[in-house]
Amino acid sequence: MSKAGNKGHALPAMGRADMIVQIHQNAAVAKEQERKDINMRELKFRVWDKKNSQFLKYLDYKIIFDLWDWTDFMSTCLIFPVYDYIIQQYTGLKDNNGREIYEGDVLQYTAPAFATFKSKDTTESGTVVFDRAVFWCNYPLYEVVSPDWNCTIIGNIMENPELLNVS
Repeated sequence: MSKAGNKGHALPAMGRADMIVQIHQNAAVAKEQERKDINMRELKFRVWDKKNSQFLKYLDYKIIFDLWDWTDFMSTCLIFPVYDYIIQQYTGLKDNNGREIYEGDVLQYTAPAFATFKSKDTTESGTVVFDRAVFWCNYPLYEVVSPDWNCTIIGNIMENPELLNVS
């Protein structure tokens, strides 16, 4: 009787090692394919400087994030007053013109009648917010950016606060 049990299928020692290597290679290939299959959005941010009323350039806010030391919260707050900045996250979506949509952007779109339960399509606008683990603009943002909604960025709440009164 072989060591493989009562089935009588004994593999030579080298065969077992090859099999283990093959299993690990298959697992690595499967993990790589899984990474490719998962459609992860790019994590990007923009930072509004309240004191200077402008968005910072990437290198400016990269330095700010690098200064932020989560292990020494209090001393970092004294060095870098985070309350002087508003951080807005990229949604991973783009408008009909290919512009990246961030939190705080004001969008104008045509809401189809079937989505609004109205008798006809309506032109609406709204501000992009992140709430309950979803980006919204009066409706879930993934709906608003679909081709039949004709979504366009018309500004953002930082540079164009007057757009907040647009309905």
